[in-house]
Amino acid sequence: MKRFAMIVVVLCLLLCSCTVENQTDRESNTDAIETTGVDQSVNDGKDLAYKEIERVHASHYDKAYYGFQRDKTLIRISYPSEWLFTKNDTGTLSVFRENRIIGELRGDYASDTDQWTSLASQNNVIDSGTVSMRIERKGEASSARYRYRFVYEYVSGSELRAVTLTVDCAEVSEMTELKLFMDAQVVENGTSETLGMLNHLPEPSKILILGNSFVGSSNIGAVLSELLEVNQKNCEVTAISRGMANVATYANDADMVSRLASGQYDVLFLCGFYSSGAVDSLSVLVNACEKSGTPLVIFPAHNESLSAVSSACSKYKSVYCLNWKAELDRLISTGVSRWDLCVDDMYDHSKPLAGYVGSHLIYRALYGESPEQGMRFVLSQAAIDAILGNYHQRGDSKFVDADKITYFRQSTK
Repeated sequence: MKRFAMIVVVLCLLLCSCTVENQTDRESNTDAIETTGVDQSVNDGKDLAYKEIERVHASHYDKAYYGFQRDKTLIRISYPSEWLFTKNDTGTLSVFRENRIIGELRGDYASDTDQWTSLASQNNVIDSGTVSMRIERKGEASSARYRYRFVYEYVSGSELRAVTLTVDCAEVSEMTELKLFMDAQVVENGTSETLGMLNHLPEPSKILILGNSFVGSSNIGAVLSELLEVNQKNCEVTAISRGMANVATYANDADMVSRLASGQYDVLFLCGFYSSGAVDSLSVLVNACEKSGTPLVIFPAHNESLSAVSSACSKYKSVYCLNWKAELDRLISTGVSRWDLCVDDMYDHSKPLAGYVGSHLIYRALYGESPEQGMRFVLSQAAIDAILGNYHQRGDSKFVDADKITYFRQSTK
């Protein structure tokens, strides 16, 4: 809520600062970006000389990340590859092209705005913040200078941050303007979508996993049991694998429904979503878990239907979704061999390494951290690391290449 409130304040301040005085001039500005949802205004229709300035056209663009010390939230900015950013003693960055200073990047608002007259401005809403673009003039007649000023405002935690880029007008072609204005993105560095997803729940002592042969082939019950034990988590794992089972299989099992309703387990991880029928059958298990207060977590195995999973998560607001299938697909997309995770058979059954991935997913969702101690018996941690690298420490956390990040010394107040 703090982040949302801060964003609303930022947007209100930015939008209130813009006035549309000359629609005709705005529409005739060939360098302006005509984008639906982007607020535009022109403050001085008399000076249009900046439109006649010959622009430098870049052939390639790079991306870099900027933030403030101790912040995980960064702003990503796209810029021409020919630009070189050099840090100064003051903490700002000078922008060079072909050994000539063309601008400045700073972790704050520009300090010289009182010396420049605003000629045109636009605002663009991005996730968790805004980008404002202004074309400005300093001086009069033949001595006049023109520049672009881009202000990237975003929220980190509960704090408002601002990064400002000022650059000579001649260096900003229509494409460069588009990149600087529209391609900015707020990113979270070193964060995980699954980390601590379930750690607000009471710490479990009995975990139940229900599924089919994918639960059996992955050996996820034994892998998770060992991972919990070596990390001193006092928790019993029951993994039930029934060939060809789906959600309806367990919804029609009166004994299982009774056990769930009586609260024999502290949390249920449920596989078996293959069709829309699973969504309907799920109601029986949801009702049983609600009677006992047992959290139900949809936990799709690798061969399941993401559309069925999505439908179930949308329909039943009391359930959680921890996507084992998506985590395996993500690892494969990053270069892990499918056949290190899957058996080469008719169904591509999951191997124990996939069971480790699922166990790691459950562990960090429940406890809000990656396991400190590795595997010893069911699987060798050395063998796991040889394939998954440092997944043991990082899980699905997304880290930006440190070489592409510049941190400013002081945060904006």
